[in-house]
Amino acid sequence: MSEERALTNPSTGLISNLDDAMRVGKVFAMSGYFKDTRDASQAVVKIIQGHELGIPPMAAMRGIHIVEGKPELSAGLMAGLLQNAGYAWQFAQLDADGCSLDFYHGSKLLGRVSFGKEDAAAAGLANKQNYKAYGEDMFFARCISRCARRYAPAVLMGNVYVEGEITGSLPAAPEAMADVIESTATEVAPATPTVPAETTAITPWSPADFNRFWAESLNPDGMGLSRAEVGKLLGIKANKELPGLGTVDEVLGELEAARERAIEAEAQADAEVHGVTEEDLQQGALV
Repeated sequence: MSEERALTNPSTGLISNLDDAMRVGKVFAMSGYFKDTRDASQAVVKIIQGHELGIPPMAAMRGIHIVEGKPELSAGLMAGLLQNAGYAWQFAQLDADGCSLDFYHGSKLLGRVSFGKEDAAAAGLANKQNYKAYGEDMFFARCISRCARRYAPAVLMGNVYVEGEITGSLPAAPEAMADVIESTATEVAPATPTVPAETTAITPWSPADFNRFWAESLNPDGMGLSRAEVGKLLGIKANKELPGLGTVDEVLGELEAARERAIEAEAQADAEVHGVTEEDLQQGALV
């Protein structure tokens, strides 16, 4: 293998050189699952950008978008990279008015970063549909991007933006915005949350509880979900609804079960497209 064709960051065993990236990129482009990737060369650009950041190919395809020659990352992917590098945060605020994060490296507080309605209005974003419908997610995305640029630029190796930051807009559908599990034939219903009876006291979550929940949910080495995916799978719209579903362990267990059901439904839908029966799936048939 020549030096010219070597990729320097062996983040995964699947991609170790440019030939690997080109082969995998061709498969992704031919699959038709990625609307923003028209040909293999565009897929390869995403894969190489992800490789440089230590992101596996599939996560790169779902979470990286090249806009005007600059990479945009989904908020979940950016947050996962920061957590893998030892950064953490506590929510000082997360509501319809904005998001404020106390940003840490290890146990050291680096500073507080905020993005709210006034910031969105100043940037001409306040009237965009995604800010009206998914304000908390949008505020968090801008907050985590500010944290990365101010305190952890080495993690993202320069000017990497959160999704929608360059153009000021995101796809109208929340599924596209959040890189949810795709299905070509079946819309997977969200899990029905187990809501305690009115007479049952809800135990509040501490900031550490929220940090643990999102760390395990968003981390690419864990569930690898986005915030919007979590909301869809659990049937919630706001961060404050999480304690109403149970303890951290209970909610993580329900989320993992809902994720597995979604993956199973996607596999079944793909099998139906290819004419594979349930019996074939159980016997390990290739689809």
